[in-house]
Amino acid sequence: MLKKSLVVSVCIFLLLCLPAFSYSREQPRDEDFLDMSLYELMNVKVTTAGRLSQKISEAPAAMSVVTAEDIRLSGATSLSETLAMVPGVHLGKTSSVFQAAGGIRGFHKLPANKIVLLIDGTPWAYEIYDILVLDQVPVSLEEIEKIEILRGPGSSLYGANAMFGVINVITKKPEATQGTLFSIIAGEQETFVSTLMHGGSVDDRLFYRFALGWDQAENEDYIAWSSDPDKKYWKINTTADYRVSDNSGISFFAGYLNPENQDVILESTGPIDWSGADTFKTVLSWQSKNPNLTVKAHFKETDWSDGSSLGEDVLNFQMGTRGLEIQHKWLPFANDTLVWGANFNQKYAEGPSLGGKQTHELPGVFLDNTYDVTDQISLNAGLRCDRHPNTDYTVSHRLSLMLSPYSKHNFRLTWGTSYRNPDFVENYYSRISPYGEGRYLHVFGQEDNDPEKAETYELGYYGQVAEKCVISVNLFYSYLDDFIYFIQQGDPYFDPARNGIVIPYPFTNIGDAEQYGAEVELNCQMTRWLNGIINYTYSDQEAKDPRTRSLVVMTPRNMVNGQLRAIFDNGISVNVSAHYKDVTEWRQYLWPGPEGNTIAGGRADSHIYANLNLGYAFDFSGKPARVGIAAFNLFNTAFDEYPLSTSDIERRVTGSFLIQF
Repeated sequence: MLKKSLVVSVCIFLLLCLPAFSYSREQPRDEDFLDMSLYELMNVKVTTAGRLSQKISEAPAAMSVVTAEDIRLSGATSLSETLAMVPGVHLGKTSSVFQAAGGIRGFHKLPANKIVLLIDGTPWAYEIYDILVLDQVPVSLEEIEKIEILRGPGSSLYGANAMFGVINVITKKPEATQGTLFSIIAGEQETFVSTLMHGGSVDDRLFYRFALGWDQAENEDYIAWSSDPDKKYWKINTTADYRVSDNSGISFFAGYLNPENQDVILESTGPIDWSGADTFKTVLSWQSKNPNLTVKAHFKETDWSDGSSLGEDVLNFQMGTRGLEIQHKWLPFANDTLVWGANFNQKYAEGPSLGGKQTHELPGVFLDNTYDVTDQISLNAGLRCDRHPNTDYTVSHRLSLMLSPYSKHNFRLTWGTSYRNPDFVENYYSRISPYGEGRYLHVFGQEDNDPEKAETYELGYYGQVAEKCVISVNLFYSYLDDFIYFIQQGDPYFDPARNGIVIPYPFTNIGDAEQYGAEVELNCQMTRWLNGIINYTYSDQEAKDPRTRSLVVMTPRNMVNGQLRAIFDNGISVNVSAHYKDVTEWRQYLWPGPEGNTIAGGRADSHIYANLNLGYAFDFSGKPARVGIAAFNLFNTAFDEYPLSTSDIERRVTGSFLIQF
């Protein structure tokens, strides 16, 4: 394994340093109006795939983009719902108010822990599990310019946890949000989402924005310990851009969110009350054009949560991250672009079930080079080295060959490795909890767990196959080593203090698995006002160790999404979508509680549900405004994405209003 890593590292290093000869690219031709939307789709710029701006059709990874218009027309009430149309993404609802199960491109879990969530390129995670929490972020939907989703290995750029995907939420620049905006979404299940946003400027050098938001949703059922698990939190943030000179600028962000109520259920630790876990995040960055350099410092602190679970206050945690990073874009040769950088993050988590405060210091350095051989051929090579105090050094790479033999037809071949470090729970957690009458589970972490590692091969195509149709196809194969899970290991023993049998369940490396998959998406501009999208995801996973067999079935084998969107000149818009998920088998547990027992997991049958959003944009006293009505699960289909015996997913109808002045 060491020899293989050394050979790969040497090959990538040579490609990173490879010179090129110059040439001139063909300039894009003018398009008529009917072709414009597809032309823009082929040439939309993304930054997440290579940490630099490039056309999505030329990116060295499979990419999807959700725009601000997509969010507005979908009728989504949360960040997680905005991703429903993205191929390969399955983030299942664990209750009507929380979405955490699944992942991107398979090997799914509860919680989804093989994805990195970024907000404007800065990590946002719940450090104790190192997971993304899409339904609790410090920015509102109205502040988002777009969401970029990288599908496939991302560790060569973003390090640990970017095994199968990266979600980068990119917010609007303060200069683009001048004036005042007020929006509100309200409806069934006591849904109430509101945003008040104001932007201004000083001397055309300083642009700023303030935003205040409230997010609420109710769950009429109970989950083990709570008679009314719900979601209620408010958030406030400020963003400022200061133009120091024509060559450089400073950006500042500070956000605070306060979850008054937040009840969730996670497979590894069970039901948790996260209420009271106030979170503060700040980011300060400096950018220059020449040299193309960014220096960023970020700080995140999450205060103690309530932590009650199954009648005990043992899952209350305090956690945070302090980070510093530098990134430099350099053109060392003609037609050669090198992006390199380094970062140092210090993560910590503290809680009674962790044995006190635990700290991880995590340095990393990366290189990513794109070399344009000809007009039709490009090579991308990425290499990253990270260090973790428990797992030592980990090296990740990505090699991509991009071919454009014909205009508007782009092929890509990618080989990459990625990894996920054991989280704080998998390293240090220790808890004995009820598991039926007279029986207890002792779930505990181990500091000698190896990181999960994946190797992925991918063949992609992105092109315009007809005058008004763009298609993307991705075929991929992944092999995952050292899957981490908690399983019974050792013989049960009698505990006289509890007068019961204790079953040891350590977090440990349990084996390997492989996956074959495909993603196909067709986007057609049928008329000037009507657009249609359909995508299909296939995933077939096979356990290479008997202990992993119960895990590979947590991913649906088939997923289909379809959407029709009409936008008329009179301001009326109609957006209808349908979503199909195949059978999923989640590992099952019984969680006892004072309100009643909850059976979590089990079989989630295949299902189809539909969403509808009707909107109308108009002038209100000379100010732009819009109203809308949206229905999630329009036909009130009975289905589970992650089964809970005490909680159901039901139809939700909401109305919305927005005005700018």
